[in-house]
Amino acid sequence: MGSLTSHLYTQEIPASYKNLTNHFKPYDLYVAKKKAILRTNPTTYSMEIALLEKGEKVKVLYKIPNKMRVGLVEDYWYYVQTSKNYIGWIFGSFVSNSVDSKKEEDFVDKNIVINNVKGIWWEVNERGETEFRSLEFYPEEKKFVYKFQNTNKIEGEFTINEKGIIELNKNLPIGKEIRFIETPEGYRLMAQKNDKTYYFKKSNVELPEQEENDR
Repeated sequence: MGSLTSHLYTQEIPASYKNLTNHFKPYDLYVAKKKAILRTNPTTYSMEIALLEKGEKVKVLYKIPNKMRVGLVEDYWYYVQTSKNYIGWIFGSFVSNSVDSKKEEDFVDKNIVINNVKGIWWEVNERGETEFRSLEFYPEEKKFVYKFQNTNKIEGEFTINEKGIIELNKNLPIGKEIRFIETPEGYRLMAQKNDKTYYFKKSNVELPEQEENDR
């Protein structure tokens, strides 16, 4: 089958894939989840190329012959080309035959947010690379800490409404509402302000101890 490595920003199929795609009839699918991940290889451990918008059309250039398991989900990996000419792999639970797919609800269950929000979340760009902002959530105290470049710090309180949206009591540079996004490999946070959208991925680093006068 050869090396399953994608090529970024290309309008042509890499030569190493010609033997796979030459005998495959392309067809269209639609992104079924907010910020679906396009990857360099058909594995969740591979590098992220881009985050695709829900409803975006992609051209399927190849599909692996057997389903694979990601978390609790079994589905195919698809080798696709986007309208922006990104070429890479997307997991089957991220796509649908219809632009009006109901695969993803608009809101994550409140209890899921409550049980998973605790921790440090780092901003990531569309390629999955870490940026300069972070969010820390302390659910026992209902407090959050926002940091930019690990120095500019804003602290406040938060609540989680019935739709699972995190509501902040301070208007941050990223906005006042944070949403959970569910992906096969874990959760992401999404915030929007004006015409910009921000995404955060949970860190494996433990939360720092809060100072006594902050409690």
